[in-house]
Parts: sequence; structure tokens; C-alpha cells
Amino acid sequence: MSENNKEDFMAEVEQAEKEEISKYHTCMDEIRIIKGDEFLDSLKKYIQESNDNYDFQFVTRKPDWPPEGEYIQGEDGEIWVDQYQNGGYSGDSFAGYVYVRIQPGMYLKFHYSM
Repeated sequence: MSENNKEDFMAEVEQAEKEEISKYHTCMDEIRIIKGDEFLDSLKKYIQESNDNYDFQFVTRKPDWPPEGEYIQGEDGEIWVDQYQNGGYSGDSFAGYVYVRIQPGMYLKFHYSM
């Protein structure tokens, strides 16, 4: 890779990171308005625990999978985990999408990997 191509690539990576950070903050600001600071603080801790996160967005529904009662977390079953990588080659790699109910018909969706 030439030096110019490397610089262009790094600039694209930096731009993508800035866009992800902006999406994250936009979602967090909206959640603060709807649910308040206490909920937001708990959500941020949950997000930090799930390590590599990106693709923050609001969606109008969670996926039909998993079936009701499976892979549901939270006191009121407000968090659904759609895990597509369960262990991986080394047995300790996990990845998928998390859906957090913000209000009826509004879910925060984000990707995680550990």
C-alpha cells in the first residue's frame, strides 16, 4: 500500500469513527429525554460491559427471534440479545445485536462483540 493510499485509508477510518461516535451521542441524547438520567446511566454501563460496540440506531421493532423468554435480560425483560457468534473458533468470542426497549415501538439497536 502506497503512503498516499495508507493516508486515505486512515482518513476514512477516522471519519467512520467520528460518525459512529456522533450516532452514539445522538441516540444517548434522545434516550435521556425519553427515559431520564438514571436509565441512561444504567444503559451506558451495560453498553460498556459488552465491549466493542457500534452501529447504534433506533428501530421500531425487535427481531422475531429469539423466541419469547430466551436471551432476554433486564428487570422487566427490556433487553433482547440476538447473538450470531457463540464461542467462535477459540470458544471465547461472542457477537451479535442488542435491542433495548426505550418505549413501545422504539428500540435502541447496537452491535457488540467480546
